[in-house]
Amino acid sequence: MIPVLGFLTYSKFDLADRLLASIDYPIEHLVIVDNSGKRSYEPVKPDLVKNLWLIQVPFGLGYAGGLNLIVKSTPFAKYRSEERRVGK
Repeated sequence: MIPVLGFLTYSKFDLADRLLASIDYPIEHLVIVDNSGKRSYEPVKPDLVKNLWLIQVPFGLGYAGGLNLIVKSTPFAKYRSEERRVGK
């Protein structure tokens, strides 16, 4: 299972829907950041996604700001498995 997957969208909701429809591997946390500020997007959660979060910001954060928001919104996600850590 993929622990966290996130992406940004800016008024390209048809492309976001295509991305969601193409998911073929289990994902624990899927975070979508809508940078458009329009608040008109309602994503449909795919069956393979355990948790889906849509974060709609009132103004554009930019690419780096959006990626930082994805990481900050999932602080307890296991980004690395325990068996892969150095020294284990």
